[in-house]
This record gives sequence, structure tokens and C-alpha cells, in this order.
Amino acid sequence: MDYQFDEDIYTNSVEYFFSLHGPRFEYMNNAMAASLSKKFGKEFRQIRIINAWPSAAYDKSNYIILNKRGYKLAKDLKKPVVFLPDYEDVNAEFTQNLFILQIAKKLLQKQRTVFVYPFTTAFLELPSPEFTVLGPNNELAKNLDNKINQLKLFNKLGLPCNNARIFETKDDLLEHEYEVVPSYISATYTSGGNESGLIYSPEMLHEFLAKLRLINKKNSFIVSDIFENIVLAPNVNALVTSDAKVFTLVLSDQILQGNRYLGNIYPSAVSETHKHEIYAITEKIGKYLADQGYRGLFGCDFLINKAGELVVVDLNPRHQGGYACNGLALKTKDISLTDIELSVLLGEEVQLSQAEFDNYVGFAWSHTKVVPPEKGQTIHGEYTHNAINLPFSSIGKSFAAEFYKKGSVFIEGYIGYQVQTAKERHELETKALRTREDFDTHVLGL
Repeated sequence: MDYQFDEDIYTNSVEYFFSLHGPRFEYMNNAMAASLSKKFGKEFRQIRIINAWPSAAYDKSNYIILNKRGYKLAKDLKKPVVFLPDYEDVNAEFTQNLFILQIAKKLLQKQRTVFVYPFTTAFLELPSPEFTVLGPNNELAKNLDNKINQLKLFNKLGLPCNNARIFETKDDLLEHEYEVVPSYISATYTSGGNESGLIYSPEMLHEFLAKLRLINKKNSFIVSDIFENIVLAPNVNALVTSDAKVFTLVLSDQILQGNRYLGNIYPSAVSETHKHEIYAITEKIGKYLADQGYRGLFGCDFLINKAGELVVVDLNPRHQGGYACNGLALKTKDISLTDIELSVLLGEEVQLSQAEFDNYVGFAWSHTKVVPPEKGQTIHGEYTHNAINLPFSSIGKSFAAEFYKKGSVFIEGYIGYQVQTAKERHELETKALRTREDFDTHVLGL
């Protein structure tokens, strides 16, 4: 297993925590380190769990490369690869890894606990004597992340959602294959548009099922009517506090490629009517989560069509793709997202006002993952353009970074990230395109 640690990691006065966020959340890793340091009055540093070999720009601090399938592919190809697993799979591998446990036990000789800072707590089953997880209860998160349970919850709460049927098994679904096309199908555990999509024929259904992870092949499926003529895909980032209050922190619109999530754009273009409806639905879901004992960040995804119909399509009981930019945007209003989150997860009350989150930040921003056009493409050059916080301190600037080692072969996931700001939302599309073209030239040689 490849890793890099401070030489005196087990003897210095620093306390270490594990972060299970990918490189595009490096700003939040540093922010959480600062929040922990402020909270406990001592220096904290991250040990990053990453899933591919880092570029020089991201090879400067503590990390462990954790990815069994990635190592096997790299061995077969005799070169590094970018094959990024889902966060739930990362959690499962982290939980089962004896090397991780050994590190924690050594660190416990000098620190009270080893904090773990995950993107999601689903499937993160860690022994409490060694670890303290900075996130909601893992069993609760796993239950809420189940798409079948989400559909049942939306119906129970009387929320507007698309017509859908639940098929308990793959065999049950195949038995009705001619009835379910065309449709939108989703596996039980899916995020970012992975393992879900439009199905127009039985052949497409068979192809979809063949590509599923084992956990989804063994679980149930949702088959929904196709929600046509979509014009907006709003997303909220919200919080359940220690005293069970619900706050909507940021409302933005998702940037989608088909059904695959790429990023977000702010401010949202929703009407005031839809904004009030989204906030009311988020409050209703948040209150339910609070009653179940959920504490921390969550998100909801919505769709709006040309006729003005709005449906809620997803509950994310975890961090979301916009986590870093949400944190950066709130920072411009002197709100530390990691300070708030840490206090909530430690059971402390926080003094918050919905009005302070509703205030427009005064500029537009967008962010997108950078995915190569084709699998099998080689990273020809490492590339970093500005720091990620620069667009938020100097409006009109852009940030772009390629995360992985030159010569790596792209197989699955993404290889970089870009962020841009502008005075007005309509300026962002051109800025994003220019930033992406520059990235592709330097990294992929396109």
C-alpha cells in the first residue's frame, strides 16, 4: 500500500485525523483541520485517504492510497490509473483495512481519539474506542441513503414526486422488462447519477443491470415515469442542528450531463414561488430527519419542467458535490461551515439565523468535475491554475486543477476540478468553457 506520512507522526505534538474526501474537497480538509485546532487548542493535520496516485501539487502532505481494484488495474497495465470507487465502497474498504486500524492505535498513544471526517457515513462501521466519526450515525445514514426508503419517505410526507414502482429483485424487474420501458431506473444505492438512468428498451435494461455493483444487484429498484422537458435541477444544502432545528444553507442549480452530476451553479434561477416550495419541502424532510436522530448536513435534489411542475428526486444524507464551494461562498459572509458542522456533531448548540444564509453573496459561482471524453485517455500533463479560494476573494477569477500523476490512465471517475466566479450568472458559461479548454490543452493534449 502506498502512503506518505510526517516522519515524526507518532512522536510529535500534532493530532491527526483521517479525511475520506477526494482532492476536490482539499479546501474543506484544511478548513476542518483549522476548526478542530480552534476547538481543542492544539494543531490538527489530516491524513487523506485518496484513491489514485497524486500529481506533484497534491503530493505534499499525509496520505494513503486506498483502492484494491485500482492497485490491481495498475499492476495489470503496468502504469498508474485513475479508477475512483464510490464513497460507500471507500468507506467499506477503510473500515476493513488493518493498516488503518494499526495507525489509529499508534496515534492513540498520544491523542485521546482519532477523528474520521467522511463524505458520507453510510457503510462506515468503525470501532468507537479508536475512532470518532464526524458525521451522522452510520446506520441511519445508510437507511436514508437507500433510494427505496427515500421514495417511501417522500410519499409518507406527501411530497411532490414522480410516479414510480418498486421492484424488489432483479429477477422481478426482468420478469416485467417489457412493461417498464421507457422509464427512469435507479438502483438502491446510487449517487451523482451513477447506477441510474433512462431505459428505452429491454436491451438497455440488460446492459444497465450488467454494470451494477454487487450491492445493487442484490437489492431493489425504482422504476419511474420519465420527467420530461426539464428546465432546472435545483439543489439545497441544509443542516439539522443539535437542538433539531433545520436550516437551508445554500440553494443552487445542478449542472447535469444527461442524468450524471457534474457540478453546481449559483445563484439558482428558480422563481420565488419554487424557492418557497423547495424551502418548505427541505424543512419537512429535515424535521423528519431530526426526529429520527439525524444531526449534520444533508441535501435534496429537485427537478422543474417547462410546465412549472416541481418534484423532489433525491435525499442526500451526507456531504454533496457542492460542499467545498458552499463552504467558500459562506466564508465570504464570515460563516465557517466546518465550525458549525463540528459544533453540531459534538452536540453543541449553535446560534444561527436563516436570514444570514438567505442573503445573496453578491456574485455568481459555478464548479464542475473534469471528466475526460473517453475512458483510456492518458494524463499527459499535470496542471494547477490558481488556488481554489482565489475566485471567491477576487471575483471574476477561475481555478482549475488536475489531481493525478502524469502518465496515469483514466478509467472511471474524474481527473480534475474547476471553479469560476463572475458578477452575473450569465457570464459563467463562457468563463467555464475557456477554463475547461485550457485544462484540456495542458492535461489531455486536446
